[in-house]
Amino acid sequence: MPRLTHAPDLIRVSALHGYIELIESKLVNPDALLSRVGLDRKQLSEPNNFVQYEQLIQLLEITAKELNLPYFGLELGRWQSLNILGSVGYLMGNCDTLEMALKNLTKYYHVHQNSADLLLEVGQDYVKLSFLVRNSLKISVHHGADLAMSVGVNLLKQLTDDQIKLHRLELPHSGNENPSVYRQALGQLPVFNCAHTAVVFDRKYLKIPIKNSDKQLFSILSQQLGDLRTLSEKTFQITLRC
Repeated sequence: MPRLTHAPDLIRVSALHGYIELIESKLVNPDALLSRVGLDRKQLSEPNNFVQYEQLIQLLEITAKELNLPYFGLELGRWQSLNILGSVGYLMGNCDTLEMALKNLTKYYHVHQNSADLLLEVGQDYVKLSFLVRNSLKISVHHGADLAMSVGVNLLKQLTDDQIKLHRLELPHSGNENPSVYRQALGQLPVFNCAHTAVVFDRKYLKIPIKNSDKQLFSILSQQLGDLRTLSEKTFQITLRC
């Protein structure tokens, strides 16, 4: 789906799945942090709500600073899996292969978020899946990149029943003072200061079958997502006019 370049930068609030629980596990009240970016607990309770992507990034940055958690994005990502993508995640889980799942992810990703693109590049030997944040954002996306990487790694492992071995992880920022934290969280050390957030893996893994996939459910979800994609366009346009 071509991105609506005039639309506001929106993302489904499900991208913050686990935030309340994680903050409360630190014995901190999340309400004060949410209010600083104009969000509240009620908004987070409905996964199909949309929020400004800039709000989400600001919340991650504020939380990391206030709680002295320099790797907060990585930590939050551990709470998340296919379920944060809603119908898109269910569709992926009912594809025949990883290749089919990733192609549908890139096709329907804007049902979940319109402030970034997912680019799937299939080469002769390797595949690269990149998360490309809209250039117009004027804020740091350090923790957002960490969150996207953590979720991406989790999704690939979940879809392949942990069979996939990732060749290379790329992040667009520096490794700070303790890069070993990334190795512990992601299973390997990323390459830092790259152009985008991306994962690279051997092309052979594209043929891994998705366990317990259902072709009939896939067909139903495909139809629903076609409708949702149209609805998302209208939602973004209405939000812009408000």
